[in-house]
Amino acid sequence: MRERDTAWLHLEGKDRPAVVLEVESDLVRVAYGTSEAHEWPRVEVHAETRQGRAFPLTETTHFYGANTQWEQPRALRPGAKPCAWELLFAIRRVVEEYDLRVTPFD
Repeated sequence: MRERDTAWLHLEGKDRPAVVLEVESDLVRVAYGTSEAHEWPRVEVHAETRQGRAFPLTETTHFYGANTQWEQPRALRPGAKPCAWELLFAIRRVVEEYDLRVTPFD
């Protein structure tokens, strides 16, 4: 898997759309989406948009900064197409902002 790839992550009994953010030797960090809307900073992908159809999504999906996970590539089902650059940059931005808030400085 490579950065920007889309995938499906089975988590908490559901298949969730995911975008690969980072790649290590045997792990990938993905941001995964949820159908739950909160007031927190997020990136929305609507089912009827080009990226929504590329996943394909059946409903609006929200990507939050806290919703990332390191996984082995074999735990993911590859998506059909890479993530749009604009979406990747937007998701990275909310993840980086979240990481800065929760990571203590030394």
